[in-house]
Amino acid sequence: MRVDGFKRNIIKLKSIYILLFLLVLTSCVGTVEDKNEKTTFSSAGKTLEINFSGIEDAKAISHDKAEVSFFPASGGSGDYTYLIYRDGVVAPITYLDESLETNYKGLYKVTINGLKADTNYNFEVQVLDNETTARSLSTELRATTTYTKQSCDFYGIANVKLPPGLDSTSSIIVNWPEATVVGTPTKPFDGDPYQYVITLLDSDLLSADDMNDVSLNDSDGRFQYYQQSGNSKTIYGLQPNKKYFVQVRCEHVGYTNNKGDLTYKVESNTNILDITTSSGSAGDLVFEDGLFNVKLNSGDLGKQSFIASWKAAAGTFDHYRLYYRAGALTTGTVPPLCVYDGTTGTYCSKIAFDQTTAVVSGLVQDATYNVQLLVCVDANCTPENKKSSSIIPITMKPSLGVFGGITGILRGQNTNEVNKMKFKFDTPDFSTGVIDGLIVEWVDNSAGKILNDPDILNNTGISVNEDIDLTTDTEIEIDGFNPFASNDYCFNLYPYILNNSGVREYTPEGNPDVTSYCISTDLNTGVHIKMPDDLGATCLPTSSYSIRVDFLSPLSGVFSHYEVFWKKGNLASFNLNDAIAETAGYSRILVPNTDSSVELAPLLSGQNYTIGVVGYYFGADGNVYRTALNSSTVSECTTY
Repeated sequence: MRVDGFKRNIIKLKSIYILLFLLVLTSCVGTVEDKNEKTTFSSAGKTLEINFSGIEDAKAISHDKAEVSFFPASGGSGDYTYLIYRDGVVAPITYLDESLETNYKGLYKVTINGLKADTNYNFEVQVLDNETTARSLSTELRATTTYTKQSCDFYGIANVKLPPGLDSTSSIIVNWPEATVVGTPTKPFDGDPYQYVITLLDSDLLSADDMNDVSLNDSDGRFQYYQQSGNSKTIYGLQPNKKYFVQVRCEHVGYTNNKGDLTYKVESNTNILDITTSSGSAGDLVFEDGLFNVKLNSGDLGKQSFIASWKAAAGTFDHYRLYYRAGALTTGTVPPLCVYDGTTGTYCSKIAFDQTTAVVSGLVQDATYNVQLLVCVDANCTPENKKSSSIIPITMKPSLGVFGGITGILRGQNTNEVNKMKFKFDTPDFSTGVIDGLIVEWVDNSAGKILNDPDILNNTGISVNEDIDLTTDTEIEIDGFNPFASNDYCFNLYPYILNNSGVREYTPEGNPDVTSYCISTDLNTGVHIKMPDDLGATCLPTSSYSIRVDFLSPLSGVFSHYEVFWKKGNLASFNLNDAIAETAGYSRILVPNTDSSVELAPLLSGQNYTIGVVGYYFGADGNVYRTALNSSTVSECTTY
């Protein structure tokens, strides 16, 4: 809202301008008044001027929008912010100069949204110099009144483009943001769009100012097209090398249903763009060479396949050609026909004018290809009727994927697995490259370094189960170490790629992504299993007649099984030695070494039970031994 004090300041400023004008008249003869209002600020003795004429026009275009137009400012630093004031709002709407473009009249035009229907508004525009803080003091105001009835919530044309290929001589593609839809197809809202009206002017016959002169028709060079939905329309039947002006407006449901009621008005945005159809010559063809790109196909496909992509050419042309050759490819010497040239070994793929990507397959792994794209104006792609991209080399050698190495080691837990281990790992990140398999590096302090690589000499003494799927499996098994030797072992897992000759390529030294994992064997020390200090047995009633018991797994070693004991009564009445001796009142169950829980049933309802767990392992002599009782756990639980 404009306050009275602000209006008084405007009146005072007008008086000052009058005085200044009179002073100029007394000292100058033949002075012509500049249309632009000049605001002068002084800073450190330097005078800076901004020349700005203020608002040029304000026009309501719907029930909640108005267009405000003004000429660009000049002078000062040239770095401006425009400030748009309206009734009812103290803070201005701001626009940076760099965000605005002049229309065909040389004006900046902005759309002000969020207005009230059937309301009169006064608009004012000022300009601020962002560097000097100098500010215009234009006194120009413009008034307009918004529509009474609801109309489309629409912003007009977004852009207009030429289609690719030969169609660019006789057609254009018009795009706009769809108007807001509130209702449904069966029950539309009054302000919902009924249809979009696209108006086209022949610039040889009419100017942009004639856009909304309803007295003009096709014979005058003013054409109208209609579309009920969507946000784009292709207009055909145009003339080559001709400039057209284009506008899009939205007719809403309320207007269509009440055409006899003058209070229903169509939104009337004045956004107008121009476009010139192609002449059909190669000189009009626009191709952005810098946006032509060639990259390897994803994953394992990248060994023998690449993807070429580019921005669609603008103008008239017939098709694209993609040439590629394992070796030098010189611009201007590509074969005239788009077929394989056996003499030079050059391949060619013909691509439709409306495509912007191509996938080439069946290539030789590790080979380097040179690739070039041609835009062909005619079917024969004659030298004078084509445009060529730069030549891009690409080697069919995808990167090695990122792999984190060993995350843990599981020792064999049966007598027939004492010389085996399983290495755990996280699934590789295949988005970073290709991994065909894993190399196991085994560093033994007595035997040195051993690798399961058939292409090197020191590859004996280790057996690796390589029949794994790296996309789903997370462990790999090795076999062949002595479990009863007091040796320290360090292991690494390295990802590799099989090259075109079947040789494994990997980086065994200094690979920053791989973590080493070292262990010591202790199977000959008399303690043939490493248990947690406490099996951590816990119990939980699962019904009125059952209890579930959970316990920890052994950390390593040749493990046999668990034994779970239980007895009705509290902790004080329970003794593991009595339970093991099969004393009356105790019950027991054997649990396989693969399990870590068991359910005890049937039990008596509402009774207190005490439970104990003991582990058993295989000794070097093949016999089964019981873990120390301090590695066991006793817990108390009550059924429902």
